[in-house]
Amino acid sequence: MTAASTRWAHVALFVLVTCADARGQATVPDAAAAGAAPAGPSQEPTASGWGIFLEQDSVLSPKTDKDYTMGGQFSFSGWRIRRSLLGDVLGGPQRGLDRLLWFVNKGHERACEASSPREQIAPLCKTAGAQRGYQVHELSFGVTAFTPRKGDPAEEGPGCLHYGCVLASTEPVYDDRPYASLAYLTYRRSTALGRLAVSSDFTFGMLGLQIAKVVQTAIHDDQTDPGGWKYQISNGGEPTANYSFRFKWLAAASLAQDGVGEVDWAGADPGDARDDRRADLTFDGGVSLGTYTNTSAGVRARLGRIDSPYWARDRQPVVFTKRPAGAAPHSIREAFVWASFGYELWAYNALLQGQFRSSPVTLKFHPAPTDPNVASPLNRNVWNVAAGATLRLRCCAFSYQYSSYSALFEGPHRRRHAYWGIYVGFPNKDLQP
Repeated sequence: MTAASTRWAHVALFVLVTCADARGQATVPDAAAAGAAPAGPSQEPTASGWGIFLEQDSVLSPKTDKDYTMGGQFSFSGWRIRRSLLGDVLGGPQRGLDRLLWFVNKGHERACEASSPREQIAPLCKTAGAQRGYQVHELSFGVTAFTPRKGDPAEEGPGCLHYGCVLASTEPVYDDRPYASLAYLTYRRSTALGRLAVSSDFTFGMLGLQIAKVVQTAIHDDQTDPGGWKYQISNGGEPTANYSFRFKWLAAASLAQDGVGEVDWAGADPGDARDDRRADLTFDGGVSLGTYTNTSAGVRARLGRIDSPYWARDRQPVVFTKRPAGAAPHSIREAFVWASFGYELWAYNALLQGQFRSSPVTLKFHPAPTDPNVASPLNRNVWNVAAGATLRLRCCAFSYQYSSYSALFEGPHRRRHAYWGIYVGFPNKDLQP
């Protein structure tokens, strides 16, 4: 895909957002199988909870401070998100694009249907035997930042500063990835019934703001000031948008209790121990269009004391936390380790290739012979591995994640990159079954 075609694909995303107005009709599943007591319909709580995460690479050994160098996000979930102003502004494009991609919309409808034409109250989720449907709406605010390599005296020579001569340079760095940042709002809808779940989201963001520069400069106030932010992608600000969807399939699970009847595999019931697991294995696959245009697939395995649904996040440990009935405030409700493996096939990445505004430093999949970065072409195939641990009490959940990615580009500075993340989630005190 050429640079021109990827930019036209980005334009097409905005056209789809504007034009999508098809309407879908939900259908009620057949009655529960004979002999299975049907579960009652479920509704999303008004406020499910909130969470925060911080991702960094600077505390790894040795310190890296390059590529995905930092990120942070606040998330809020619950039906109140759907009814908020931002829920209307961002949820409209998300639902419209879901309907254009009818199989995504059918995936959502399979689990939940609107309880009123305008969806002013939480939709009722369906049941099929012991299988109960679930739905979560989530709104996230976040910032991510990317930089070229830091620079090392062992690589750049004795004149290179200990804290990074490349990071300190005020000239364009043409043999590495560009400076880039993204501040964003994301609206997500996730639904699950049985072993199959679907999530879709719409993101509106701004490229090239000064937030990342200010934060990173403050972090380095007694070391080396990053000198290249004026060359970041879309410096000064440029709007961008992204739509993505993902399907998840619970392939296998080992239950903590045997012989207790039919299991609700989506497993989001507070206090219901029948769906607790010792281990599970989940496959996922999806597509992203816009700022990040790629297709991806992966697998995640969890082992330990598991009481959170398999569909809660995309190979990340933050879970839709729920308050278990009758548990002490500080009792351990969940404790597990996990590992994942993923593959991405890339067509376009605005934070590497630039968008509509001209940026002095960009990378390309097939650079021209006259391109300053001709020796560093982008890779279309990227692999990633991650591992972590989660501990959840009645009051909150804590997770740690280590992630590593294969080289994004070739050339003399080709490298893998790794970062860590800390994730904290808090359920709402009024959360009920």
